[in-house]
Amino acid sequence: MFYSIFRTSLLHGRRAMAASQSFKFSNIKISTSLRFISISSNGHSFTVSYLINKCGFSTELASRASSYVHFETPEKPDSLFVFLENHGFSRTQILNLIKKRPRLLVCDTEKTLLPKIEYLHSLGFSRPELAKILSSYPTLLMHSLKNQIIPNFNLLRNLFHSDDKAIKAIKRFTPILVYDLESYLYPNMNVLRVIGVPESNILVLLNRQPRSLLYNPVRLKEIVEEAERMGFDPSTKMFLSVVIALKSMTKSTLEKKFDVYRRWGWSDQEIHEALRRHPLCMTVSEDKVMAIMDFLVKKMGYSSTLIAKQPSILRKSFRKNIIPRALFARELLSQGLVNDLKLSVLFDTSEKVFIRMFVDRFVNKAPELLKLYKEKLKISEKKQTLEPVPAVSFSSPILWGKFLILSLGSHKRGCSNGHSFTVSYLINKCGFSTELASRASSYVHFETPEKPDSLFAFLENHGLLVCDTEKTLLPKIEYLHSLGFSRPKLAKILSSYPSLLMRSLKNQIIPNFNLLRNLFHSDDKAIKVIKRYTPILVYDLESYLYPNMNVLRGIGVPESNILVLLNRQPRSLLYNPVRLKEIVEEAERMGFDPSTKMFLSVVIALKSMTKSTLEKKFDVYRRWGWSDQEIHEAFRRHPLCMTVSEDKVMAIMDFLVKKLGYSSTLIAKQPSILWKSFRKNIVPRALFARELLSQGLVNDLKLSVLFDTSEKVFIRITSFLHGRQAMACPQSFNLSMIKKSTTLRFFSKTSNQNSFTVSYLMNKCGFTPEFASFASKYVHFETPERPDSLFAFLENHGFSKTQILNLIKRRPRLLIYDTEKTLLPKLEFFYSIGFSRPELTKILTSYPAVLICSLKKQIIPSFNLLRNLFQSDDKAIKTIKRYGAIFVYEFERNLIPNMNVLRGIGVPESNILMLLNHQPRPLLYDQVRLKEIVEEVKRMGFDSSTKKFIDVVIALSSMSKSTLEKKFDVYRRWGWSDQEIHEAFRRYPMCMAVSEDKIMAVMDFLVNKMGYSSTLVAKQSSILRQSLEKRIVPRALFARELLSQGLVTDFKLSVLFHTSEKVFVDRFVNKAPDLLKLYKENLNASEKKRS
Repeated sequence: MFYSIFRTSLLHGRRAMAASQSFKFSNIKISTSLRFISISSNGHSFTVSYLINKCGFSTELASRASSYVHFETPEKPDSLFVFLENHGFSRTQILNLIKKRPRLLVCDTEKTLLPKIEYLHSLGFSRPELAKILSSYPTLLMHSLKNQIIPNFNLLRNLFHSDDKAIKAIKRFTPILVYDLESYLYPNMNVLRVIGVPESNILVLLNRQPRSLLYNPVRLKEIVEEAERMGFDPSTKMFLSVVIALKSMTKSTLEKKFDVYRRWGWSDQEIHEALRRHPLCMTVSEDKVMAIMDFLVKKMGYSSTLIAKQPSILRKSFRKNIIPRALFARELLSQGLVNDLKLSVLFDTSEKVFIRMFVDRFVNKAPELLKLYKEKLKISEKKQTLEPVPAVSFSSPILWGKFLILSLGSHKRGCSNGHSFTVSYLINKCGFSTELASRASSYVHFETPEKPDSLFAFLENHGLLVCDTEKTLLPKIEYLHSLGFSRPKLAKILSSYPSLLMRSLKNQIIPNFNLLRNLFHSDDKAIKVIKRYTPILVYDLESYLYPNMNVLRGIGVPESNILVLLNRQPRSLLYNPVRLKEIVEEAERMGFDPSTKMFLSVVIALKSMTKSTLEKKFDVYRRWGWSDQEIHEAFRRHPLCMTVSEDKVMAIMDFLVKKLGYSSTLIAKQPSILWKSFRKNIVPRALFARELLSQGLVNDLKLSVLFDTSEKVFIRITSFLHGRQAMACPQSFNLSMIKKSTTLRFFSKTSNQNSFTVSYLMNKCGFTPEFASFASKYVHFETPERPDSLFAFLENHGFSKTQILNLIKRRPRLLIYDTEKTLLPKLEFFYSIGFSRPELTKILTSYPAVLICSLKKQIIPSFNLLRNLFQSDDKAIKTIKRYGAIFVYEFERNLIPNMNVLRGIGVPESNILMLLNHQPRPLLYDQVRLKEIVEEVKRMGFDSSTKKFIDVVIALSSMSKSTLEKKFDVYRRWGWSDQEIHEAFRRYPMCMAVSEDKIMAVMDFLVNKMGYSSTLVAKQSSILRQSLEKRIVPRALFARELLSQGLVTDFKLSVLFHTSEKVFVDRFVNKAPDLLKLYKENLNASEKKRS
């Protein structure tokens, strides 16, 4: 019943906000709700009297309210008034709140209300904000802080990875704190994910329109399907606008909106185009549409069709935007200050931009403009009407020329007469030719050398001829320093792009940086972009960057991919938008999918050359015997192979094909090779591979492994793969060393001057001579102080000698680290989050790469992300203990996309977190591989909402299809039918993850030695994961004794092997003293592997 009252109240409350008579309707709503409570109010005379006299209730409403709120004295209800007043609530707000939730009068304010208000204050809500929110949504005070409000906030914070965004979402729609988010928010987010809405767009929707994601999921699914049928692309933000628009009205309401626009002469085609351009124009009320159209068409003389092409106008404020700007535009036109004004410029620009474009620009020509604009604002508030003005169309490019002339003023080109000192200075000091100095003196003039000399001194001090260096240049350089540019870097940048110093810091450089920062939500990424292409700070980003980003968005390129392109290839997005559009259309015609990163590679490749240049590249490859089919396939695999210069292609192909004997066709299948460094990658690795093959150390080397792996990975593969073989097979040890010594031939430095390093590595670290010589190429020291300090440091932190040596062999560079600055902060961090010394030594010895990772940029952010996901430090720490290498992964590339893969197919968040906690490795796989696995699991018929689904994913992720088939064969050997194998897999998927040796050992013991039926074991396949020596052997032997003595008549396998040790001992062993002795004997026997 309470839920019915709550739901009715909430729904009517929403409608009340939209209706002008909301107050009366709210009262009707409350009185209607109270009818559902049947208890009589007789005998509650004090309560009724208080509600009437103190709270302003009507007699009838007070009588009904007293049926479920009762008090005999004024202390408790009075304390509520005092409490709320102390927290900034006005008298009106308090009365409204009590009328909506009378039960608050009997609440314990200190225990029930104070913790909630303090919590909301702690999140950053001010007193006025909180008073306004709670008087509008008093239901919030009736819900559990611990079980609903805090968990809901934490969930929002985890989704956004930001407190601020979570708080903004709550301010926009406060009831989100009391919704059952697992029943509404998660299913609705999954509805959007499944149809291809990017995660970033879903979060934008949640942040700006949270109510849209707290809707009936069935109805939302119908809406998004309707939006798809209309032809909107789910990967664009426009799609979400359509969803919001359709969600806010029924089909009949939408048809009524169409009728309103038809009245103004819009054709159905124009209406549909308006919907496509700005879907939210359909959410504007009929009254507002009529008012705006009447004003613009009838009073101002604009064409109705012109407005249809710019429907976003209809969402603007009629009084604050449309009326004053339209009146002001008429004045500008009448004074001849402008010839034309586009509607988009007139109404869609921000207030700040509008004033700068149309008021500040003409301040010298018409100082009264600002006053005039303010007058128009006042006129709009008084709703005055005007005479019609002729409609304008805006095509004249001359207009912008006039704007420039008016804003900059005419520039008189000076003559060079009388500028002899300037000319002389430019020739003698600056190296100008006589003609160039004469021309330059028309624009720059000085009589003494002080100012230009100060510029030279200034630039020399900073590591750039008529400027006040302190006022003009210093602020720019200081600003760039503040962003993190070093002096050498800044000197290099400014000497390459001196035009940067001629631009306005306030109007161009800072706004451009802020724009980049806002796009990336990161200072670091914005700075990297500037370092890659500094002129981005002086581009007109609104004319180039935004239109180009919109071109990519319009064809379905995900926002994340656009930002990757901006981050790595910023010049590509500062191109002529018309040309870029042609390029992306060409890429689409070639069949490339805009939602993939490959599409952007194609765009970069096509942008860097003309069609004739591309055809020449094709000819180069044809010379090496590639067919047109192979060339096109190479382009599809690695589009950037077409951007490699002809000389480089010829050099690489000549070396690999003619000198080393590789097949030209083989290279066509691996075209990414052509992008590698010829001298640093291809030559040394190819020679090294030939050496390995000649000595029989490897049978084959794939080109992808040989050339496409990073230097770090390549060295690890070649150095340690054979090292592992040496441990398993002693005779291979010398071969491993030969390989290492061979590797040394292809690295430039010799070890002659590294004798001390080599000696130390051999004598102190136990390296072989060959391995020490190899390692000395990457680590070098002349004295023992620093490497000795590493030994001492690690010993002080509990590492054993063996652990230290293993760690150094895997990461020799640790020997030259500053232990106090580099290693100590990492260890202290791990200690601070709860790792013991033995735990830490074990983890770091197993995963020494953790010590190479940045504490600030990788380890701490990774831990914080895990903690936020789990909402628990303990679970995050357990995950790290299970897989310490989790710190070296890039979560944005692996973990987050893989979690989204699972969410997208309906795996509950709790199950995803369970997987992350117990088996983190599958979530750090290649996203494509995980997607293939989950699709395979779905094809097998497993339900993605169950935990069993996760077990199957873990099992399949641990092996290839061929390995799985081999496991099937092992079970077949024990007489299991395919039906039994599949049933065993369905019951307990992890039985397929057991090694072949263990399966054989367990089955041999249970079937051959203990006489159990193989079919019985198939029905209880989870046994195979139990420890053979610690559980299966001792318990089976013990059970046989019990059966032989007649103490039990039967033993189910599940009881025998699946009960915990404590339960098993209590149930079967502690029955008699001699049984305990017998069980211990069996445990000892199993440890000695007795049969």
